[in-house]
Amino acid sequence: MANFSVLEIVVIGLISLWASVLANKNIAVYNDGLRPIMGEYTSGRMKKQEFVALTFAMSFGLIVGFGIPFSLATQVILIHTILLATDLIGIASPNKYVAGLVGLLFGIGVVVGLGGVVTFFKALPVNIMDGLQMIGDPVVVSFSVLPALAVAYQFGAKKGLVTLIVSLLARLGINRINPITIGDSSVDISADGIALAVGMALLIGFCVAKSNKGRKEGEQQEEALFSDNAKAIRRNVIPLAIMGALISLGASLHYIGGSPMDVTFLSKGQIAEAAMIAFIKVIGYIPLVVTTGLVSGVWASGGICDWLFGLGYLVNPFAAPFVGAAGMSVEVFGVRYLARFMDKYPEIRASGDYIRTAMTQLLEVALLVGGMTAANAIAPTFGFFVVAGLYLINIISGTKIVKMAVGPLGAILVGILANIFAICHLL
Repeated sequence: MANFSVLEIVVIGLISLWASVLANKNIAVYNDGLRPIMGEYTSGRMKKQEFVALTFAMSFGLIVGFGIPFSLATQVILIHTILLATDLIGIASPNKYVAGLVGLLFGIGVVVGLGGVVTFFKALPVNIMDGLQMIGDPVVVSFSVLPALAVAYQFGAKKGLVTLIVSLLARLGINRINPITIGDSSVDISADGIALAVGMALLIGFCVAKSNKGRKEGEQQEEALFSDNAKAIRRNVIPLAIMGALISLGASLHYIGGSPMDVTFLSKGQIAEAAMIAFIKVIGYIPLVVTTGLVSGVWASGGICDWLFGLGYLVNPFAAPFVGAAGMSVEVFGVRYLARFMDKYPEIRASGDYIRTAMTQLLEVALLVGGMTAANAIAPTFGFFVVAGLYLINIISGTKIVKMAVGPLGAILVGILANIFAICHLL
């Protein structure tokens, strides 16, 4: 990001431009909280000024306190920084032309602005950037615990513990056989990735078993009846496919990532792990995105969670736009069938809430530890003091900042303070 290229400016600018246009035309928005309310706005029951104010309230804090800190820490743009802002730009703009122009300028500003901040940090007397790179270390190690935590929430602590033990055994088994030699070459299989995959397989197995048991006991399955909204989404397949192409292109170039886990792995060059996270997160977000899409007739500008990013991570930039467009088209035409599948296996639909809860809690812990570690590396002992104090004050004050952002924000603040103290000869 520090040495941004013209290509990066063009790609990010186009993503921001097109997402702003989609939001202005009520075709797609990124914020899951906005989508269910779109019907109130498009029907005229909510005035534009009210909706703009609501969009600002729901997005601004996440952009400043969540998207930007992770983008700075990893030097890969967390997509929330772009798409939460383009929701606001598109909704507030009077027409698609203004939305596109403002969106383009915003995207360019993000690349240039964040690049300038990184360059400035690197020029300071106390090194900040090396320390900030440590924020994601606990995330890399702990992300494979996610399925066990989700299982514990949904099916109880005993099954959660079983899932944790089986995942741990899978991890130990892979470490035992690594590296695998094939001919004259050898390959290391990701132990964390295998542990995560095994855990997710157990979670899905528990969901299917309980759903089947419910049907045998005569539970009535709800039928998805949102055909008009499904048709509205399908009519917009071309503009949505263009968005999918741009998302996957940006991901293939490693300019953008879909989640804090994604950008952490990308920053460390662990592409396969980033892709695996992107694909697995789909399970947690299919119920949310499909349901809010069918209720409103408005789709998600980033697609169903991050799998379009995952596709981009795994292919080259020439193939990425085609793969991304195809992936978004599959989503749009498959929305009706996804709804039916969730109705057939309601426990999988319910698992989305538990996966998101587990992911949030896991990231809160991992990023707090990572933030404290990074802050301590920048300013020994003083760093621990500041981040711990900020975290506790944030809780006491009613969580003014998203919990998982406190660690990265605290580490950045420690870096700034450490340089001020160094300049003043106080450190």
